[in-house]
Amino acid sequence: MADQPYSLDMAARNDLTDLSHLRVIECSAVEFRGLNSSSAVVCCIYRPCGADFGIFLRTLEEIISKAIGHNNKQIFITGDFNVSLLQDSHEKSALLSMLQSFNIFASALAITRSQSGACL
Repeated sequence: MADQPYSLDMAARNDLTDLSHLRVIECSAVEFRGLNSSSAVVCCIYRPCGADFGIFLRTLEEIISKAIGHNNKQIFITGDFNVSLLQDSHEKSALLSMLQSFNIFASALAITRSQSGACL
């Protein structure tokens, strides 16, 4: 594989997945490594409706911090946080503030659930 210019190595990030809390936050994560020693972590996060937001936010912050590590790896976060980004709320402000502390910004700012008109 070393002589292929576009090959990637992939590894599950069980250290991040293990941070999941039953009925509060679920995380699945993989890390991709390119030939030029660059790497990126892709995390899929799910927060069930009504789950404790404080525990969710603290755990998400820990996941991001651990994923980025000391090498400032790129991170891509996908999933469903069950926090409306269309309505002002404490949860929205706290989530966006925490993400911005890592220089991460929400990209889904339009309606994601057509039946309810929500952006979650």
